[in-house]
Amino acid sequence: MRCFVSVELTDEIKSNIAKIIEEIKRDYPEIKWVKPGNLHLTLKFLGWVKDGQQKNIIKTLDGATKDIRALKLKVSGCGVFPSPTRPRVVWLDIAEGAEPIRKIAGTIDDALGELGYKKEEREWQAHITIGRVREPKQARGLFEKLRSCEKQEFGEMVVERISLMESKLSPKGPTYLEIRNWKLDNSRN
Repeated sequence: MRCFVSVELTDEIKSNIAKIIEEIKRDYPEIKWVKPGNLHLTLKFLGWVKDGQQKNIIKTLDGATKDIRALKLKVSGCGVFPSPTRPRVVWLDIAEGAEPIRKIAGTIDDALGELGYKKEEREWQAHITIGRVREPKQARGLFEKLRSCEKQEFGEMVVERISLMESKLSPKGPTYLEIRNWKLDNSRN
């Protein structure tokens, strides 16, 4: 099964993001847009996980998440990776809480690295993927269009848990199922 570790977003944030996706989608229907129900913040993509490895992943995440405190996130602004002239990923920014969430992603990356999962080569950047550009010609003028949402706010939330998710692929797109979640320490918030 394909798996990833994530922060699941509130319904309110997903709804606010869905509105901007619909707005941009009118001009860029050929971009592969993320369905509102699938919106999340990926902390670590694991890829294919053999059935026997799932228990080790859960045990590792039990240890890696035990001292993580709940934190506040604010989703605001947008951009593209890797560059405005060659966009491949359309994303929303984490305007508040990016540094603590980056540290959490690093802790999870290190812990799962001990199990043999490839560690991130580039510095991890907190973001929410909302679309993937398949062909560069599909994105002509996209960066200029995104300037309209550069300062737009999509909501705030307290991250109270981290989830291990399974991604089931189908011709209609992926379906995400939560395998397990870890409640974060909320005692000092």
